[in-house]
Amino acid sequence: IHYSNGVPIPNACPYSNNDSLANIYGRLYNWEAAMNGSNIEKSQGVCPSGWHIPNDNEWQTLIDYLGGENIAGYKLKESGTTHWANPNTGENLSGFSALAAGSGYNCSWFDLAGTHAEFWTSTEIDNYSAKNRSLANQENAVFRHYNQDKPKNFSVRCLRTISTDATGINTVDVNLNISPNPVKDMLVVTSSGLNNYVLEIIDLTGK
Repeated sequence: IHYSNGVPIPNACPYSNNDSLANIYGRLYNWEAAMNGSNIEKSQGVCPSGWHIPNDNEWQTLIDYLGGENIAGYKLKESGTTHWANPNTGENLSGFSALAAGSGYNCSWFDLAGTHAEFWTSTEIDNYSAKNRSLANQENAVFRHYNQDKPKNFSVRCLRTISTDATGINTVDVNLNISPNPVKDMLVVTSSGLNNYVLEIIDLTGK
């Protein structure tokens, strides 16, 4: 409910303005509040220092790693029906543990709790809309939406910012691509922003 500098966050509300639900699902933010008034991708926004609101490309990197948009939702959602309506196809194979927090509009109209999880990206479309990603209880997919109205209240998942030192103050913009996934004979790694770093790739067996 506060930015990292202690300033209260406007338009940050629990579903149905029920504070007890905030302890379970977190709060829902409109895009301006999530971004703390910025329109620059990867802004810190509501995230703690050293973290940022992931942009659309960073979400895509996660989704590609999990096998693509048609299957990634299955791996991102918490399993069971404690926080998702039946039937829930999720198995949470990624550990992301997405909950069906639903959505709101100007903290006064709420919908989709139990059936949908909606996450803002930091990628703006225009003065009125931005991109988001969503999950649904009966779907294995992750859905990309290009024109969500900024007054809508969605969840936020923060991403740690890669930094040049342990303080997290000096950050670098890193673009890393590893393909193909899964790999068979040859793994191709391309990057920018990783000068003077050692890159280690470990498979699921620890090799």
